[in-house]
Amino acid sequence: MKIDIKREDVVKMYRLGKYEAGDKRRPVLVSLRSEELKEEIMKNLNKLKRADARFASVTVGHDLTPRQRERVKVMLADAKKEHGDGAENYRFMVVGQNTRPRVLKIKKN
Repeated sequence: MKIDIKREDVVKMYRLGKYEAGDKRRPVLVSLRSEELKEEIMKNLNKLKRADARFASVTVGHDLTPRQRERVKVMLADAKKEHGDGAENYRFMVVGQNTRPRVLKIKKN
């Protein structure tokens, strides 16, 4: 990812959850100075999959409010119900968190 991020672009960054000995995998919340920088990073996440092996287990997601999480949950449930019996052959994903969220249907291998 060739995105120019400076130290002053990061407003805050801290680990979430309770520390447990030996548990190195805890989420990190990062707040950025601008929404545009966040969107640029989110658009380029597919490049992370092709990066070094040390980044293979890194996942990045939106930090949603409880209301947004509930909306996503309802949208996914509606899509699965609408699809009926064939829903198990597909994976459903909500995209467009900051614009108009919509459900994508992706065929499983």
